[in-house]
Amino acid sequence: MTSTTTALSLNVLRTARSAAKIRDGANGKPDLIVTTETNWNTIADILQAQQRFTDGKETAKAGFTGLWFEGAEIFPDDYCPASHAFFINSKHIGFAIHQKGYFMRSKWEKIPDSPEDKTMKIYWDGNMVVNNRKAHQGYSAIS
Repeated sequence: MTSTTTALSLNVLRTARSAAKIRDGANGKPDLIVTTETNWNTIADILQAQQRFTDGKETAKAGFTGLWFEGAEIFPDDYCPASHAFFINSKHIGFAIHQKGYFMRSKWEKIPDSPEDKTMKIYWDGNMVVNNRKAHQGYSAIS
């Protein structure tokens, strides 16, 4: 995690990905960039002026907003802490599901103040795991 105050630019995206590079070739650099919506908007504005990106097709299929830049999906996360950006190599993260961590669900309930809409929660019991910490990079003071 880097805590140095950093102004957001395309060079910073490249530098952060290179700092977490674990090898040359495919899957050597982070391919997921998670940041705040404010930072995402800044990146979209920078890229729009240069027309050097396309919409992230895979994130769009999953219902998310995303950008594609030099081999990485960039997307906003409403729960990302302010001024943070995380560079994640998807080949080195995964999930460990606890043996009895079945996908249990709550009962259907009516949503208050809605026209008969219903909701339920699905509970999952597991952890996100990383098998190579050097394959990821984080910034805590980027804007």
